[in-house]
Amino acid sequence: MKTNTIVILDDEFDRLDAMIPLLHKRYPALNVVTFDNAPDINKWLGDNLLTCVLICLDHDLGANRNRDGTVFDPGVGQNVADYLASQIPVCKIILHTTNTDARPGMIRTLEQAGWDVSYVSPYEGLLWVGEAWANEVKNALW
Repeated sequence: MKTNTIVILDDEFDRLDAMIPLLHKRYPALNVVTFDNAPDINKWLGDNLLTCVLICLDHDLGANRNRDGTVFDPGVGQNVADYLASQIPVCKIILHTTNTDARPGMIRTLEQAGWDVSYVSPYEGLLWVGEAWANEVKNALW
C-alpha cells in the first residue's frame, strides 16, 4: 500500500477550495481526499489509514442534514480523534478549528494515543490557509 495521501475533514467548501489547489500545486505527487463528516472519514480511514502522510481535522461539521431521505448527523472532529486514538499513529495531524473549547480535548485525545499533533488557528477569512496552514503542512511533510 503506497503512502501518498493527505486527508482533510472540513465542511466549509471555501476552505477546501483554498486548501486543495495549494496542495496540488506544492505536492503534485500526493493524493488529496476530503470529507465533510465524521462517519465517512472514519470509514475511509478504517480502510486507508496506512496510505496517509498527513491528516487535517476541523471540529465543527455543521447541523444534521438530509441524506438519502433520512436525517444524517455529520458528527464532529472529536469523533475522528476518538477513532484515531484507537489506531497506531502513522502520520502527523494538523487541527484547524475555530472551536477553542473543543480543540484541547481533540489534542489531548490524540497526543495521549501517541499521535503528533499541531494546531493552526484560522484567521482573516482564508488568509491562514496560504500562510500558517501551508507552513504547518510543509513542516509536517518534510
